[in-house]
Amino acid sequence: MTEGTQEKSLEEQFRDGLDKDGAVLLAERVAATEAELATKGEEIVDLRSQLEAANARADAAEKVSKEAPKSVSKKPASPKPRKFPEIKADDALEPEQLRDAIGDAEDVEIVLVDGNGREVPGSMPINVTGNVWNLRLQGLMLTEPVEITAPHEGAGYQVAGYALLLDGKLAARRMRSDPVNVAAGQRVKLTDDIVF
Repeated sequence: MTEGTQEKSLEEQFRDGLDKDGAVLLAERVAATEAELATKGEEIVDLRSQLEAANARADAAEKVSKEAPKSVSKKPASPKPRKFPEIKADDALEPEQLRDAIGDAEDVEIVLVDGNGREVPGSMPINVTGNVWNLRLQGLMLTEPVEITAPHEGAGYQVAGYALLLDGKLAARRMRSDPVNVAAGQRVKLTDDIVF
């Protein structure tokens, strides 16, 4: 076969191999794929803008949370010590859930309790506001220091644990591994000590 004949033969084979309907179908598939890609591109742009908006809201909330006034103050002592029973394991909130519940509460109060789960007579409950909680390995920790004082007259007291009240309802109770003894008139500063 000569070179010219070989070219002619290849040309004929090429022409015979072309399928006009196949080319149209291929073109339609390419157009459909390009349209689908354009739609996906629009969805990606939309999802990115939603993500940016959510990040902006989260940043704003964090800024407000950091700027919110932090406060740990004393409330007047209860005339009659209250009793705070142990919370069953099934009913106890996880630290993350507790943090969310604190954020939703209007009144957050920490009460000093004795070994029987009763409010320590003469102790002043602690009112807490602002972003003063931190998740730690042990649980949800109060990050602001608290000073407790026993009255000058009478005997001191022993703090065996803490009860957390949210809007007046018991949300958590945690007993200390070693009670804190506070002598009459003595001041004790608790730092990174109150954990639920």
